[in-house]
Amino acid sequence: MKNKLPENYTSRQAVMEDLPQIHHLGEKKSLYYNDVPGFSLERLRNEYKMPGFDVSKSVHLIENLEGDLVGMVEVRDESNPPVMPYVWLSVDPALENKGLEDYLLSWAEDRSRQVFDRVDPELRIAMRSHSDHKVESSRNAKLKAGMKLIRHSFRMRIEMAGPPAKPVLPEGITYRAYNPEEDAWAVYKVDEEVFQDHFGFIKEDPEEGYQKFLHHMTGDDSYDPSLWFLAVED
Repeated sequence: MKNKLPENYTSRQAVMEDLPQIHHLGEKKSLYYNDVPGFSLERLRNEYKMPGFDVSKSVHLIENLEGDLVGMVEVRDESNPPVMPYVWLSVDPALENKGLEDYLLSWAEDRSRQVFDRVDPELRIAMRSHSDHKVESSRNAKLKAGMKLIRHSFRMRIEMAGPPAKPVLPEGITYRAYNPEEDAWAVYKVDEEVFQDHFGFIKEDPEEGYQKFLHHMTGDDSYDPSLWFLAVED
């Protein structure tokens, strides 16, 4: 590992019982920078139970001498093939720029290299990550580690003063409510087709991809099938 853990901290692998503390750290970070608590503990739990993701191998924690969680990093490599291991890290806002980010990224790079044994040697592998533009310590640590800024994502919203206009559907198209017992597979297939030219898309075995799709889209407390509607040809 290129970067050592700073003094007065300890590190270890995570277990599922650490979820409340991991969630609290993420919530603290989100409130500090964006004044919103972020996503729920239930959503985090669902993400950590994704098929193919092993918390004990893929999440690394930093604690202070009092045993408080002050930093964490996770490597998501459950895609098959795992050609783009994804890294997410978070450090307590009060402890940024003290070397914790460097250590966590170094661990993540070593962990990401483990995918080499799972892919065809001719495939290109790239570790990727993202940072909120407000969190300069995270961005700077990644640039220092040799990562390159290649794209931006934007969150857009509309402040609505009233209900939107009724949509006008193209001729031959109607919409109906989603039936989770009958429509899930068709929705997955359309989702795969729509996103096949999207940045970072990885085509997986359909059955394996379908199970991950169901887990991600329907597995946490945000899932409400009554809010899903399908546009279908007459």
